Amino acid sequence: MGKFVNRLGNTFWIVPRTLRTWISTIWDATRTALYWVMDPLHWLGQTAEKIKDAVHKSFTEWSFWKRIWKAPLSLVASPFMLAEWVWETLWHTGYNICKHTRDTIANPFINFWRSLKWIWSSQAVSSFTFNNIDNRDHVSPKNRLASKFA
Repeated sequence: MGKFVNRLGNTFWIVPRTLRTWISTIWDATRTALYWVMDPLHWLGQTAEKIKDAVHKSFTEWSFWKRIWKAPLSLVASPFMLAEWVWETLWHTGYNICKHTRDTIANPFINFWRSLKWIWSSQAVSSFTFNNIDNRDHVSPKNRLASKFA
């Protein structure tokens, strides 16, 4: 009798699940659109901080003899650090934007299909979960040139 009640409950819950699928689709699309703007700014901020720290540390943290050659060399290397900064930002944000756009487009279909399959499921109504998108990746830029001076 429990399986029958669960199937009946799952059948009745198809309409709220479909509505929730579309609400989560709008939410995911909004977050992805904001991510298109915020992710490059986040990467730029993180890598700019690394370059600034590298130049600052080359003037302050090393012994006097190392500062004699590291300080001017860090200033000369700054444009190359900037080029690496731009490349990393473009590469990683482009990859993240494509990945999250793909996930945002696929997620409503995954959720809707899971909702349809759940009609015939004998599992409890409360055990149904939606597929959510986590748009935030951890930014850890690999400034190889800046790491030589920090």
